[in-house]
Amino acid sequence: MKTNVLLIGCVSLLLGVAACKTRSANEAQQAGTSSAATKTAEGADNSKTSLDWAGMYTGSLPCLDCEGIETSVLLKKDSTFELNTKYRGKPGILFASKGSFSWDEDGGRITLKDTRGSKLPVYQVGENTLTQVDMNGKPLSGNNAQRYVLTKVEAGITGKYWKLTELNGKKIGADGKVSKEIHMTLKPIQQSVTGNAACNSFFGSYELKEGNRIHFSGIASTKMACPNLETETEFLNMLGIADNYSILEDTLILNKAKMAPLARFEVVYLR
Repeated sequence: MKTNVLLIGCVSLLLGVAACKTRSANEAQQAGTSSAATKTAEGADNSKTSLDWAGMYTGSLPCLDCEGIETSVLLKKDSTFELNTKYRGKPGILFASKGSFSWDEDGGRITLKDTRGSKLPVYQVGENTLTQVDMNGKPLSGNNAQRYVLTKVEAGITGKYWKLTELNGKKIGADGKVSKEIHMTLKPIQQSVTGNAACNSFFGSYELKEGNRIHFSGIASTKMACPNLETETEFLNMLGIADNYSILEDTLILNKAKMAPLARFEVVYLR
């Protein structure tokens, strides 16, 4: 009898050890599978990891009582943003906000939050597009659903409204001597430059070459009589000697050889 009891006890012990080993192996396998799944999810391709999403996006969104809401969103690599909206047909109504944005768990959508903590639009991030969605990440519905899309502005200096902010080391506009905003736009198809030099409109041609070299030619302007034309003359003369440029995000700098910058411009997306 004692022998049988001892035998049964040994068998039970062996079965228990085997069960423990099986359970441990299963737990290890599950843990490994969970870890692999997590790693796969973290390394999966999504908008956040696969797209060149940083940059400026612009578009005209639907408006119930105006011609459209001109919108620009600048996404920076440090997860901060700048949002500007302007209501067309309603002069002077311009809203601007800054803050940070966060990605959803899938890395496909971003939520904007301004410096006061207010939640702003949620966007689905696509290839060179931002599509506004509702707060739950679902596409907007209705007749205007396809109009809630902002398109990324291509890098480069052409086709943009460049506002002059500094000329030969002097800030522009602070002294009140400029009657109109000094700006220029380089039109890529015509290879022409147009703008305003503080009083008179100007026009001419430009040529872009390798190594960020630029050459303006045939610069001419209207002949309106305005006070304080010194800045205008200085600006037009600057265009005649600039031979290269540099660009950093929304800032354009015109230079002469390796001398100090001749002029600085900032891009304006809503005007």
